[in-house]
Amino acid sequence: MIRERTLKIALGLFGVLFSAAILAFLRWERNFVFEQMLASVYATLGVFLLLAVRNPSANRSLIAFTAWSSLAHVAVMAMSARRPAARGTSACRRQCSSDRARASKGKGGWILISMALEE
Repeated sequence: MIRERTLKIALGLFGVLFSAAILAFLRWERNFVFEQMLASVYATLGVFLLLAVRNPSANRSLIAFTAWSSLAHVAVMAMSARRPAARGTSACRRQCSSDRARASKGKGGWILISMALEE
């Protein structure tokens, strides 16, 4: 019972955070097409995570997809933050520190995996 309640809270939290990506989508200019596409995917995923709060056990594949895709995203961001060739410019330093911050935030996806798949 406690595990299911914790999972529902985590789903709600991640659903709200992912849905907030739509705010970033509205803020970007037209020349950031890739970021807009990614924000729209995350916003959609957030809505479905919010819907999954009602019955988490029926949405285990969605929860697993969210967790594994978050882990993959963290891995890509960590690799891009460690590129030694591009670290010379100040713009890259800002981007690399931003990448590291995003990578540290993505660890929460593993919480969803462990709670959803342990049943």
